[in-house]
Parts: sequence; C-alpha cells; structure tokens
Amino acid sequence: MHNCTINNNGFTLIELMIVVAIIGILAGISVPSLLHYIDDSKLSEARGNLRTIADNAVTYFNTEHYFDTNGTHKTDGRYPGCQDGDNVAPVDCGAAAAKTYTTLQPGLKMKIGDAEWSKPVWIRLGFRLDAPVYYGYEYTTADSTRTFTATATAKFDANKTSKFSISGSEKGALSMLKEVQ
Repeated sequence: MHNCTINNNGFTLIELMIVVAIIGILAGISVPSLLHYIDDSKLSEARGNLRTIADNAVTYFNTEHYFDTNGTHKTDGRYPGCQDGDNVAPVDCGAAAAKTYTTLQPGLKMKIGDAEWSKPVWIRLGFRLDAPVYYGYEYTTADSTRTFTATATAKFDANKTSKFSISGSEKGALSMLKEVQ
C-alpha cells in the first residue's frame, strides 16, 4: 500500500488577490491622510516664522531705538524700518528684503542667502534663517514705520501658492495670521 500526502505550504491565487486588494484599500485610505500631514508640516514653518518676526517687531516697537545726537530719547513706538544713517535704498530696509519666494522651486526647500539676511530690517528684527525653507519671507512697514506686514509665500506646485501674513498696528497689537491662496 502506498500512502500519498499532499503538502499545502503555499497560498492560492485567490488568497494572494485578496491580500493585494486589502493592501490597495488601506493605501487608498492612508495616502491622502499622509499628504495632508505633510502639507500641515510645511504650513507650520510659515506660521512659526511669521510669529517670530511679529514678536520681534513688537519687542522692537516697545523699546526705545531712536536717539538725538546728544543721547536723549527722541521717539519710540516704531517698527523696524529705515533709519537715518542706514545709507541704503528704501527697498533694502524692508520693502523687498528676502522676497525670495519668486525664485523658490515648487515643492522644494531653498536656502536663503546671507546677503538677504544682512539687510538692516532683518538685523533690527533679529531674524535669520540658516536652514533651507519652503517659504520666502517679506517684511514691509508703512505709515512711517507705525505699522508692518510680514508675509510668507511658497509655491508647492504649478497651481498652488500658499501665502500667510501677519500685521502689526499703530498700538503695537498684532492681527491674526491669514492664509491667502
């Protein structure tokens, strides 16, 4: 008598197709969530850096920075901007400082050069980014430096531009951060 045994150590084609289908469904559910979290992390860069710029501007606003030649207090309550003796064009005092988002490649980080951060307004703000960033940053003053607006702009793909801004008022108060697309 001959005894025959069947060895069932493998998977059938149906079982493999079911596993592939389950993996496909899980990927279809999880990939959009993952992309959402990646976008949120990029947005947090802009929010955090703009908040730092705004906090530094308000600190500057509340500190005495302008003095007469004899050393007496002249005026305070101004945001960082051009000052007498800067000997630079107004555009270099803040209006277009570090407006690098126009050269950012969509979806890629870029290091902003030292020349951008050496402009008077960034020095007065005490703000500099040495690590590569998704966003380009701009700081402008108006009303003889009694108000300011800081913006962060990035292009994540050919059709999606992300822009945040925060503003400071004449009384040293900040407006809410806004996203403009």
